[in-house]
Amino acid sequence: MRAGEGHAVRVGGAELQARLYRPEGPPRAAVVILGALAAPQRYLRGFATRLAGEGYGVLTFDYPGVGDSRAAGSPRTNLDDWAAACHEAARATRALFPSGPLLAVCHSIGGMLYGFGGVQADGAVLVASTHGVPRHYRGRGRLRVEAAYRVLPLLALPRGWLPGWRLALGAEVPRDAVRHWGRWGRQARFSTWSGAPGRFAEVRAPLLSVSVEDDDYAPVPAVDALARQYSRAPVLREHVAVGTGKPVGHFGLLRGGLDDVAWGRWLAWLRRVEQEPYGDGPRESVTASEA
Repeated sequence: MRAGEGHAVRVGGAELQARLYRPEGPPRAAVVILGALAAPQRYLRGFATRLAGEGYGVLTFDYPGVGDSRAAGSPRTNLDDWAAACHEAARATRALFPSGPLLAVCHSIGGMLYGFGGVQADGAVLVASTHGVPRHYRGRGRLRVEAAYRVLPLLALPRGWLPGWRLALGAEVPRDAVRHWGRWGRQARFSTWSGAPGRFAEVRAPLLSVSVEDDDYAPVPAVDALARQYSRAPVLREHVAVGTGKPVGHFGLLRGGLDDVAWGRWLAWLRRVEQEPYGDGPRESVTASEA
């Protein structure tokens, strides 16, 4: 397996910085990974390496204006631009590994952008992805979300970028991307910068939507609410119970927390999607999983 070689994805007149993870032999399928809001793609290295070890050709990338793709964005970069980047990354992944289906793994805002932009893949795993409306949170969690939607856009105004230290992972985020994200939460709908609706109804392929018991950023009601946005896709919901083990939280599953259990189930689901053509099947009921 060759892990993490550099690659550039053209989006308009700019280049996204991406990483390729190639399997040893012919790839069984292609996987594009859509990451979290202010998280440089390096946090996906472990999971992408595992996928490549299982025979998948994998592409990760940084959104315009974030991490290694900082030069591809500006303070005016918004979530329309990020959705366009997701489309181009998916197209590039299919072209790089054309022999099998195209699958997606989407973390946090990645699961919103997948449907908002109507990305076309043969199936997707959504990890801790939410419709982050404050009413889906409780107690301090609701207060924190309400404050974030109002305060973080203001913090991005002076320099045109939200300071990375405000979001724990260190990557700065373009001003208008933060404003757009805050608008989604405050207005309780996924709309373009100009106000047009998102394209969730265009997604018809199966989805596995995953929540984690100790993830305060993605509680079950918010994860369920996003799953309902995919009104024409068959959705299987999985809830990971962490028990008395080590904390997992919002990033743990992608960084390697509970990987033997959770990653194994996701791989089994992806293999089923590879083998079974999708159609207008029923939306599957919520399932709980002990990790």
